[in-house]
Amino acid sequence: IQIKTGETTFPFSTAFKQQLYPGASNMTGFQIDLRFVVHQGGLEFDVCSVEACCNSAKDDKIIADEGKFNREVKDNLNEMMSLVRYGSRACTVWGVQIIGPSCLIFSLHLSDQGLYIAL
Repeated sequence: IQIKTGETTFPFSTAFKQQLYPGASNMTGFQIDLRFVVHQGGLEFDVCSVEACCNSAKDDKIIADEGKFNREVKDNLNEMMSLVRYGSRACTVWGVQIIGPSCLIFSLHLSDQGLYIAL
């Protein structure tokens, strides 16, 4: 497992966003503060993403970051599933969100087609 720090982008996240906005130019994926990456077949797959933000007076920044982060972790799980050939094994990816002095650690699972469960 390799650790990537700084605002790095998961390549598959960029591809997913380009599918959502086909006419947009210079589309990039979400930038994540810390990523735990596994290399397989010349590709990298995220098994855990970590996002940190300040505990600001405005809760809207934290809510926006949480929405962005959940989407990124979902993209991680989708690509991890492609690594194990959909349906052959259960997959789990992890997310860690640090908000000021608080920390949320969760795992994301695919329960059924299109049904994601965060624990």
